[in-house]
Amino acid sequence: MSTRFVIAGMQRSGTTVTQRIVQGHPEVAMAWAEIAIEPFFGAGYSAWTFGNEAYAEREAAMPRMFDAIAGMHADERTKARGFKVAVNNAREATQLAHALDEYLPDVRLVLTRREDVVAQFGSIVRARETGEWHSWSERGEAGPRVELDPEELDAYDRECREIDAILRTVGDATRLFEVCYERDILGGTDPGALFDFLGVARVDVSWRTTQKTAPDPADYIEDYSALRRRVARSQPHDEASVRDGLRRARIEAADLEHDYVLVRRAERFAVRGDSGTACDLAGLALQRPDAPVRVWLPAMAVLAASGSADAVPEIAPKAARGFAASLDRAGGDTTNAYLEVLADQDVPVAFGFANSSLERGEWSLAEAVVTAVLDRDPPPHRDECEWASQLLEGAWNGLGDVAHAVEASRRVVSKFRQDPALLEVHAAALAADGTRREALAIAERALAIDPGRVRANAMRTDYAE
Repeated sequence: MSTRFVIAGMQRSGTTVTQRIVQGHPEVAMAWAEIAIEPFFGAGYSAWTFGNEAYAEREAAMPRMFDAIAGMHADERTKARGFKVAVNNAREATQLAHALDEYLPDVRLVLTRREDVVAQFGSIVRARETGEWHSWSERGEAGPRVELDPEELDAYDRECREIDAILRTVGDATRLFEVCYERDILGGTDPGALFDFLGVARVDVSWRTTQKTAPDPADYIEDYSALRRRVARSQPHDEASVRDGLRRARIEAADLEHDYVLVRRAERFAVRGDSGTACDLAGLALQRPDAPVRVWLPAMAVLAASGSADAVPEIAPKAARGFAASLDRAGGDTTNAYLEVLADQDVPVAFGFANSSLERGEWSLAEAVVTAVLDRDPPPHRDECEWASQLLEGAWNGLGDVAHAVEASRRVVSKFRQDPALLEVHAAALAADGTRREALAIAERALAIDPGRVRANAMRTDYAE
């Protein structure tokens, strides 16, 4: 899958010129139009429903909506797809950050900002007065001078700092790339690092034949130097308090949601390393005494993974409190405790827990859960085996031990000799181990049962002599 990305920033911060630089890359597909934060990142899927859709459907819809818009100009060369948004206020920044956290955790953010807030604010005032929002020719005449209200400038400066602080909560350097207008746009910084961030090749920006230009701010902003000194004296925004405020807002909003939403959010924050928020959300889920196993067990797993299994509230379901005690008795080896709880649960509950374990990077636990389900009598049906094959392959890929994957998949297919999905994943393990002849034989067995298996057909084509 190609890299997903969003270019975001306040008006006049460099979003348009950054879009021009990125959009011209032959391996990038971008929507030409600017996308409005509301409704896309606000209401989202609910903008086209009556607002009572299942959370799982809402969660699944956002990435597909993103791809439909960002990928409309994609072709076989595309390695990155995205679009540009302009952030007008802190509320919109919060909506964007929340949507990226909640529904689009793999989307990368290119944040554009300016160091010269006086020039940025003056550019907006000048554009409103002249009607000229973009200039792509030679540096223009200064035109009429504009006078900026110091108090309005102070408010704008505070909002800029707050918006940047909110958007920086999206992630670390693997997910967030900052473009500084003065350093990177006016200074002509090579965009190679930006292309690296987007996962595309470094190339010369030959398509950038024009420069976005404007008069020097000192030529049209009254008291420009004095206003620069005024802004320089302003206090930096407390980014820690912004993060804490967003965290509290998310927890308060989640408390109104269904149990399943709480658990999914807890798992998402655990995967991203925010164990504090993850544990808070898991604790909220456990405060509902009627929560079913599919809710309280993954909530307990989140607490256990962060070393907080003893933080189970007194009003948690009795079974969850008992499970916490069993985890404490089990010490470091907790797999059997999970398997014991899941032994009499439906396959979707067990496999849902296995999938959550994969997201947390607990590969061995996920493998153990799926293997235990496959060992049940009666065994799972064909559709459930398809799901099992995907989960097992994810666990084996995570473990990174090809020999283990070969032997484990061999044990599985010794029982499920007629299941094409499990045969196919065994063939894939053999192929990864370099045993192509045996892989082809297993792939042929899968195709004899289901001729439409894509990977098995690919092996037949690649490995047949």
